[in-house]
Amino acid sequence: MPSAGGPRADLAIDSEDLAAGRLVEVLAEHAAPGPALHALWRPGRQQLPRVRVVLDGLVEVLG
Repeated sequence: MPSAGGPRADLAIDSEDLAAGRLVEVLAEHAAPGPALHALWRPGRQQLPRVRVVLDGLVEVLG
């Protein structure tokens, strides 16, 4: 169950479930190429420079 910690708590639970075999990949043959990571923000919202730095770093590392 997710704690009040927000998304980070959810990620910890997901990684435990994945390691325990409770989560499995489905429809792998339909997955898009590249890393399974997406960054989204609402149009018209100002993007903070520190967010851009993180996204640029992820693109550099993950390609």
